[in-house]
Amino acid sequence: MGTTTSAAVVATDTLNDAIAKIEAQIKAEASARDKADKDLQTNITNEGIARGEAITAASQAIWKDLLENFNLTLQLPRVNNISMTPIQDNLSVKLETSVIEPVENDTYTYTWSNGATGNSIEVTTAGKYTCKVKRIHNGFESSEVTVEINVNTGDIPTLPEPEPDPEPEVPEA
Repeated sequence: MGTTTSAAVVATDTLNDAIAKIEAQIKAEASARDKADKDLQTNITNEGIARGEAITAASQAIWKDLLENFNLTLQLPRVNNISMTPIQDNLSVKLETSVIEPVENDTYTYTWSNGATGNSIEVTTAGKYTCKVKRIHNGFESSEVTVEINVNTGDIPTLPEPEPDPEPEVPEA
């Protein structure tokens, strides 16, 4: 009976070793498959990025060629006149302009004569203010359109004059 038990133990050990080797092989193959999948995803992603960059570069090259060789220019933005809105609480005036019918996906820059950017500013002093507006399409800029407004001293809100103290009443004698 001792020999049969030994043979069974050896067979069991051999079977366990075989199972362990198969499990190790399955894990190694799964790891290799995961790495291959990850590498494939990375390659697909990188290829997609490269294609997108190539398309963008080609598009910009076409625009550059059109603008330089065919003397084309971007259409200037149509810009509203500057509006002026008094702001009593701040004793200032809000100046604002905007593009008429902006082109979708284009951006517009606004640069004011006082160095501010954006389509509106608040001012507290009289003077001439200008705003230069540019259209940017696909990385290329149009020429500037300039609008201007004169702010007069009377346009800027002021604190109301204090009412004088009433004259004291003198009793009649």
